[in-house]
Amino acid sequence: MSKEMEAQSTYNTLCATLDNMKWRYDKEEDKLVVRTSAVGKDLTMKLYIKVDAERSVMYLKSGMPFKIPSERIDDIAKAIIMANWSMLNGSFEMDLTDGYTAFKMVVPFMESLISEKTCHYMIN
Repeated sequence: MSKEMEAQSTYNTLCATLDNMKWRYDKEEDKLVVRTSAVGKDLTMKLYIKVDAERSVMYLKSGMPFKIPSERIDDIAKAIIMANWSMLNGSFEMDLTDGYTAFKMVVPFMESLISEKTCHYMIN
């Protein structure tokens, strides 16, 4: 199966998973992108999910709805390192120049098929 076919299959599984969960989302089918959000205890997080055929990965990115002030970047960078150290899947990232912070998770699908359970796990 070609990389493009694997990517399309992964994207279809992702959308089927969201449909089965009755999750509201927007699709950019030509770019294999899903945009949605999740509501947590403290805030609503925007979720950007992309299936990348060239790299054979599906990734989720969720930017924090705030920027870290320059005087707090060192403290927050240490907190991010500690959080990432104990995290099994996914990681936080921060741009030191402007304080942009996001959570990112990557699921490779090289020569394999992604299940709905995998998609469900990634979203939750």
